[in-house]
Amino acid sequence: MRRATLVLWAGIMVPLLVPGTTSAQGVVVEVRSTLGDVPVTGALVTPIGTPRTFTSDRIGRVRIPNLGTGAVLAVSAIGFAPDTVTVSQTTAILLVRLPPVPVVLSDLSARGGGTGLARAGSWTVPRSVIRALPAAVEPDPLRALQTVPSVTFSSPLSSRPIVRGYDASMTTVRIDGYEILNPYHIGRIFSTFPANAVDAISVTPGTPGSDQGGSLAGVVDVTGRRAVNPVEGGADLALTSLTGWVGTNQAIPTFGAGRVATIEGASKLIGAPLPYSFADGYLRSSLPLGGDRSSELTLFLSRDRLGHSLSGLFMRWSNVLLGNRIRLQESPRGSLELTTFWNAFRATGREVPSRGQEVDLRNRFDQLSATLQGDRSLGSALLRFGAGAGARRTTSTLTPRRRPDQIFNQHDRFLEGNGFVEISGRIGGTDLVVGGRVDANAAQAVFGPSITLGRDLGEDTRATLRAGRSTRLYQQITDVQAEPDLAFFDLWLTAGRDGVPTPRIDHLSLDVDHDAGPVRLAGAAFLSRGRGLGELRPSTDLLRDDPTGIRYGKSRTHGVELRTS
Repeated sequence: MRRATLVLWAGIMVPLLVPGTTSAQGVVVEVRSTLGDVPVTGALVTPIGTPRTFTSDRIGRVRIPNLGTGAVLAVSAIGFAPDTVTVSQTTAILLVRLPPVPVVLSDLSARGGGTGLARAGSWTVPRSVIRALPAAVEPDPLRALQTVPSVTFSSPLSSRPIVRGYDASMTTVRIDGYEILNPYHIGRIFSTFPANAVDAISVTPGTPGSDQGGSLAGVVDVTGRRAVNPVEGGADLALTSLTGWVGTNQAIPTFGAGRVATIEGASKLIGAPLPYSFADGYLRSSLPLGGDRSSELTLFLSRDRLGHSLSGLFMRWSNVLLGNRIRLQESPRGSLELTTFWNAFRATGREVPSRGQEVDLRNRFDQLSATLQGDRSLGSALLRFGAGAGARRTTSTLTPRRRPDQIFNQHDRFLEGNGFVEISGRIGGTDLVVGGRVDANAAQAVFGPSITLGRDLGEDTRATLRAGRSTRLYQQITDVQAEPDLAFFDLWLTAGRDGVPTPRIDHLSLDVDHDAGPVRLAGAAFLSRGRGLGELRPSTDLLRDDPTGIRYGKSRTHGVELRTS
């Protein structure tokens, strides 16, 4: 493990310390919409005459290495008219503006990144589909994942995505790329993110990539809206809530949305006539810093309150997420980006029904992180690297009302660091991405390798093979009661000490995409093996000598996914 860690850190530092190791040419393409001049995320850029395809990032930019003047690029994106452009110079950013067009068929899209492999096998659901789906209680971006073959739900009223059979706690949920914990309202019936503030939601099952840690089963990423007009806004009255939004695309592009709700009698949801209220808020703002530098801020807030604070059943929980992404450098040879974020989850409760008894609870989870990552062209290859540091603090306290002597009390705080290296290129007719990631704290260091191979099987068919290991430095133990009984609580335990194993899952998948004329067929075959996965013991398996009520074990999954459009 120490040798793998040293090799990984060497791969990170060499590109930073030796800036002149390559003389390869390249071009940076920035894709924007003609409506509002906003960046287009997920646009596909293909150098004509080559098998390579690249995907624009969150600010609409994509770097194509080893490309000179005279090259012709095909640019396309869902909801926009495609275009072709010719590279006239490689020293400046090539700006491409795509006009939006109506989407005749609202559908999912499988997309790629880098060499077309970095996001192979991921699925994206646009806002038009999210708004069109029937709502159980509220229009919900997470519930829209029912249209994704990789995702199921524990019940018709649950919005917790179960990716390829694994518990929802093993899937990381992100907002604009920042990790957030427990983004749910009462009973997990619907999520805390207003549907009117969503631009798209994507899911990447299995190993999401060396640059993304903290996930075991996959990653769900909610991308917030950008304003497309000088001034825009609106309001929406749903079954239980009122949502409003406002935005501008002028000097400092900003979009904000808020949602509030109050239910005086929530008896149908929880079996008791108790008051319930919630509020959500989202803000996204971009600040130009001069030249190619820019800063993008994301702020998300949610608050829930159930019952009376003076007596009887009472719960309140809240979430705060603050993230900032600064593009420090952008050139055809490489880029550098600094990302910082803070997420705080709080939950307190009194006389909360749980597994046949009532408990008092107190949950806290704080995480603070800063990551510096970038990429650099190495001839026809692209090297991506990053390093970060952060801190986590957890508090999990459960006190049974009838047996207060059996209290579960876990407090912990620790520093952690991470680093990754990933290189992509083409060997013969095969695209290749090889990467590795190290996550470490005072208790342990874990290594997660990954490899992706892609090859064209004719003009209309593409096959992608992915293998990798996902791991975490902590265990998140989810309350196993079926939604929507009430609210929820989780237990967080530091892995690698006090008998708590480190969870890890090895993933293998084969994705095949066939696109011939009006019919498109996408399929995947997958299998995985997990170890050290924790869960609460069912009531039929409680042990007197195990006061925690937690067990750890292995997992095996396999299956086939198909989609036609």
